[in-house]
Amino acid sequence: MPLVYGALTRNPGPVTEVTLYDTDAVRLGVIGSVLERMGGPGGSPAVPRVRIADSLDDALRGADFVFSAIRVGGTAGRTRDERIPLAEGVLGQETVGAGGVLYGLRTIPVALEIAERVRAVAPRAWVINFTNPAGMVTEAMSAVLGERVIGICDSPVGLVRRAARAAGADPDAVGYDYTGLNHLGWLRSLTLDGRDLLPGLLADPGALASFEEGRLFGAQWLQALGSLPNEYLHYYYFRRETLHTVRAAAETRGEFLMRQQDAFFQEAAKDPSAAYELWERTRLEREETYMADSRAATGGWSRDSCDLDGGGYEQVALALMRAISRDERTRLILNVPNEGTVPQLPDDAIIETVCEVGAEGARPLPCAPLGEAELGLMLQLKAVERATVEAAATGSWQAALRALALHPLVDSPAVADRILERAAWAGTPADELAAAQRRHWQETYRAHPEMYGTEPSGPATYAADVFQAAGAREVLELGAGHGRDALYLARRGFSVQAADFSADGLAQLRERAERSGVGERVTTLVHDVRTPLPLDDHSVDAVFAHMLLCMALSTAEIHAAVAEIGRVLRPGGTFVYTVRHTGDAHYGSGTAHGDDIYEHGGFAVHFFDRALVDSLARGWRLDEVHAFEEGELPRRLWRVTQTLPAWAPGPAAGPGRR
Repeated sequence: MPLVYGALTRNPGPVTEVTLYDTDAVRLGVIGSVLERMGGPGGSPAVPRVRIADSLDDALRGADFVFSAIRVGGTAGRTRDERIPLAEGVLGQETVGAGGVLYGLRTIPVALEIAERVRAVAPRAWVINFTNPAGMVTEAMSAVLGERVIGICDSPVGLVRRAARAAGADPDAVGYDYTGLNHLGWLRSLTLDGRDLLPGLLADPGALASFEEGRLFGAQWLQALGSLPNEYLHYYYFRRETLHTVRAAAETRGEFLMRQQDAFFQEAAKDPSAAYELWERTRLEREETYMADSRAATGGWSRDSCDLDGGGYEQVALALMRAISRDERTRLILNVPNEGTVPQLPDDAIIETVCEVGAEGARPLPCAPLGEAELGLMLQLKAVERATVEAAATGSWQAALRALALHPLVDSPAVADRILERAAWAGTPADELAAAQRRHWQETYRAHPEMYGTEPSGPATYAADVFQAAGAREVLELGAGHGRDALYLARRGFSVQAADFSADGLAQLRERAERSGVGERVTTLVHDVRTPLPLDDHSVDAVFAHMLLCMALSTAEIHAAVAEIGRVLRPGGTFVYTVRHTGDAHYGSGTAHGDDIYEHGGFAVHFFDRALVDSLARGWRLDEVHAFEEGELPRRLWRVTQTLPAWAPGPAAGPGRR
């Protein structure tokens, strides 16, 4: 939103008010501070005033344009979308491949809810959809809003502008033919004064090497292809190289953004006066590192100023609003219903193409026939998008499986099935609960750095004895928190990998490890147990998890987590875990979230029954289930010890098939 607001302040027009709404009050306050600074001291009469809405309906009332830019599940959800496919050896990316399908499955139900509220509260408003995956989200919303939802993306206009400069032309003076789906399109002509500049550009290796897409795809392939593809097609044309680069990277794009954005919002919330400077620094770093994996796969190079100056979402949005509100007819590349533009696709299928825009909205212009290769890829990806929309809208497992298995970057239906199982799709607690729990724990560790004291828990001393007797040397602790048990295990002589989703807790752990002289035996890993472990098969001797599995995890997520533990354990390795059970006084009271999850005092707990414990031990040897009490109330727990058979490769993932 700051980019769009900035464009409005630089180009005064009919917009008099910008209303902000977010489900996260901290984020809402920070972005409000950024916009306040952008509006200038005291505000100018020409600058739209900023209003903070209390609810979605409050934000929608009286709106002429609605910008929808949501990320359901936050950046933590994105990292899951990336890591789960990568664990199966296929690409995980925000909008491409299995990651894009998983993101769509999670996002579309919320987008449909927003569309319904727009139709009810602001039926004459135009919805400009920024939310990725933009094509399928726009298609889902169009079932409710029809032509009054338009999807936008800055990749096509950026390609046009960069190509025009490379051909020696003014980007604002050229005509162009661009057709495809979102993140899957081709620039097939670039005209100036009736002459097509594209053949000459494609024939000039030096000119191609002067801009991003030319360097990304290489002159040889572009000359063979006869067009300029959208940058995201690099994931399709160079799938082996990009997959290798992504798998070799220390962190995924989502993990980088989660770390970056968490730091930004924390710093900006502490010092609202610095919010704009922090935002600008964060934005520039994000732009400079955009598609770094694809650049690394082609030799590694940095984006230059021309690559960064591609037009931007905000310019597309501003041009679209002006064209509709003032009937200033213009041509833009947008995501709109096909309406016969590509005869092989249904009329209501959303495509990304050149449109004529005016007061009545956006209408796709006729385009040259697509080549067989381009058309074939479009048809297959449109089948994926439509199956994703169907699955998200109906909850159909079969449609979700079809969406994943038909994607050209997913190499078998068996892989697709395992990805859905790992993602625990259609069986998880709300992503909002998971995100809220993550924030709650971060805040708790910051406010109470030694909330559990420095002495080890009883289960940790027991686990150390069991692990030592078994000859274990390398121990993985999941849900390590600020490290009282990890430090104890290190003092007992084990090499400990301590994992937790709280970066603050792990920072406290590392500091204490150095102070206590065991820093060399402790490594830390920021990790959400809902995602695959970034560890090799059979790489640790033992695993310990004190009250981790009874967090706000669905039954399917718990099974997936234990399957991951079985994968990284060496044959004969031991797993000791503790969980609160259904005999606990808090079971059945507090805020119910379903699946035996109840919330008290901000902490959500999944209470285990004995059947769940037994089901998690299938494929293992169940050594002991010991009942004990701990802390106030008191909490009633089970301490479970189970061992992988020495001959076993690890248990199968998940409970029974749906």
